[in-house]
Parts: sequence; C-alpha cells; structure tokens
Amino acid sequence: MSPLLTPDTEAPAAASPVDAPADAPASPPPQVEQVEERDDDGRLLARTELLAGQPHGRMVRFGPDGRQQMLAHYHAGQLHGLLTLYDDQGQPVQCAEYAQGRQHGLTRVYVQGRCVAEQRYQAGVLHGESVTFDEAGQPNARLRYQAGTLHGPARFFLHGRLVRQAQYQAGLLQGPSVDYDAQGTVIQTLSYHANRLHGPARRHWPDGGLMEEQLWRDGQPLGGPARFDAQGRPQGTEAATPGLLARLEQLVRGQG
Repeated sequence: MSPLLTPDTEAPAAASPVDAPADAPASPPPQVEQVEERDDDGRLLARTELLAGQPHGRMVRFGPDGRQQMLAHYHAGQLHGLLTLYDDQGQPVQCAEYAQGRQHGLTRVYVQGRCVAEQRYQAGVLHGESVTFDEAGQPNARLRYQAGTLHGPARFFLHGRLVRQAQYQAGLLQGPSVDYDAQGTVIQTLSYHANRLHGPARRHWPDGGLMEEQLWRDGQPLGGPARFDAQGRPQGTEAATPGLLARLEQLVRGQG
C-alpha cells in the first residue's frame, strides 16, 4: 500500500529524465569576405566585400586600364554611404551620399574635376538647396526643392552678381520676379500666379525710374501698357520699345 500523503508530507521526487546533451557551441557569426572579378586576361575588374552573399562594405570597380571607375559603400545589399564615380582620367564625376539604397544627403557633380553642382536629396528626391556653379566656381543658380519639386526662393547670378530672383510654389512661379542689371539696379519686376503673369509688370530705366507698366490677369494683359520716358513723362509705344528691347538683350548677353 502506498504511504498516505498529508499536508506535511512531501511527494517523492519525480524520476529525472535522461540528461539532455550539453548545448552545441554557437555558430560563429558570418564574416565579411572579399571577392574579386577579373577578365580573361587576369585584369582586375571589381573587388567587392560580401556578407552572407550580399554586398556589405566597399565595392570598387576598375576600367580596362586599371583606373578606378567606381567606389561604393553597401550595407546588407543596399547602397549606404558614399558613392563616387570617376571619368577615364580618374577624376570624380559624381559623389553622392546614400542611405538604404536611395540618395540621401549631399550629391556633388563634377566636370573635369571642377564642381558644377551641389544637390541635396532626401529619401531619393531633391530636397533642400541646389546650387550650380560657373567656370570660375561662382554660383550661377541657387534653387530650393521640396519633395522633388521647386519650392521657395530661386536666385540666378552672372559672374557672381545677382541678375534675377523669383519664388516657386509646388514647381510653379508664384509671386514677384525681379531682374537686375550689372549695377544691381532693378530693370524689371513681374508678378506670377501658378506660372502665369498676374498683377503688375514693370520695366525700369537705368536710374530706376519707371519705363513701362502693364497689368496682367491669369496670363492675359488687361488693356495696353503705360510707357514713360526717362523723365517720367508718358509717351507712345514707338519711342519706348526699341530702347527696352535693347536693354533686355544686353541683360541676356551679360552686357547689362
């Protein structure tokens, strides 16, 4: 007969199962390996760092002459970090920052080693200020983007001097646009709404005096323009137009 169990009596210990084998040693983490690609003549074409079969780390590609054509950085198979492309002379043509496979951060574009543009990206689209440069390294345009679309102030330069400033909203001209001559004098002011002339359009003499004024609505002129001579006196169309066209042509040619 089995012994009677009372509250003060402990049950006999259960039979111990067969001892489990000791834990197997943990597998070592995968290591980054370096893989080379060569052509039939043994020339090195690419050197890539891989982790678990995916690009992870540096990837370098070479041209037939052995010069570096590309230097990229990857993380888990995606571009992540700086990507640099080179021309046949080994000079950079583009340096772009990436994050998780998309352009994110600053991108610089080069021509014969000279930086011609700086662009800022966010999640693969232009976002922030973009600047282009002339041959002397001076800015010739400063534009702002929002989610890939022109949005905000835009300024244009010639030999370092401001020649135009405007405003964009969702990719369209919106608000005032002002043109300047070589001395920084305002020669033209326009007003836009959704990329159409809307409001007063004014052109000025070299001393800043009003030369012509025209009202616009939704891209259509309202009546004829009012024109004035250099002393501010109203005048006819024939007297003002040739001088106005000559001044605008000089501005376009950079002679204003």
